[in-house]
Amino acid sequence: MENYTPEDGLKVLEYLHLTNLTKEERKVFKEKWGDLYGHGEGLIYTTWTLYSEVLPFTCCSNERQSFNVHMIRDSQFGERLDESGLEGDLKSGKSLREIFDSHPENFYKWN
Repeated sequence: MENYTPEDGLKVLEYLHLTNLTKEERKVFKEKWGDLYGHGEGLIYTTWTLYSEVLPFTCCSNERQSFNVHMIRDSQFGERLDESGLEGDLKSGKSLREIFDSHPENFYKWN
């Protein structure tokens, strides 16, 4: 398994046009990455779980808001992942960098 970083997960979100993270959420995303990734979970699962489950229930101000954000983000991530073909490209052996380089229009910037 490739050794992905939290920055790779954030790039996946950007690739999927899920760029609505706050500064606090980006910080928590990076801090919590190691809790999921590398413990039998891969890039897509870790990114999806952090984005749609961990961040809403860690960073939102109340339980109802957390649940609503979770439901919206879970749905959005799944839809955009399916539309992008990213998971299939990764399974076919393409590197994340190759995928990103072949679709520069999916990024506002490349650092």
